[in-house]
Amino acid sequence: MGITTADIELVSADDLTLAALGQPNPQGIRSVRVTAIVDSGAETLCVNENIRAQLGLRHLRDATIQLADGSLAQSEWVGPVEVRYLTRAAIVEALVIPGDEDVLLGAIPIEQMDLILDLRNQTLSLPPTRPYVTMTRVK
Repeated sequence: MGITTADIELVSADDLTLAALGQPNPQGIRSVRVTAIVDSGAETLCVNENIRAQLGLRHLRDATIQLADGSLAQSEWVGPVEVRYLTRAAIVEALVIPGDEDVLLGAIPIEQMDLILDLRNQTLSLPPTRPYVTMTRVK
């Protein structure tokens, strides 16, 4: 079994809010396109330190994270960040991973965008019965 990746766009949700309020922002709306590893074992979006700086994501709170090898590390929650994939978008907080590591797209944003992860075929796709509208369970 291989690694599933997806080309996503990450956008500073704070910049989007300022633009919606008509407040000038000297940086404009900061965004970056990346190829993320789609990791259903990761709970949320994980960005590296460089992407955090590029988007100007603000510190929200400290975190302890468990890495794939089982070790614990100190990190931080940053955000908010809008994740865009195909016709879908989700606004989430992100965990910062050290250095220039690959971005991880975890289970929470995948579910929030109502996407289908097919591990056998290594694809991330839209549900064929609802390509333009997300469905979310609330109970």
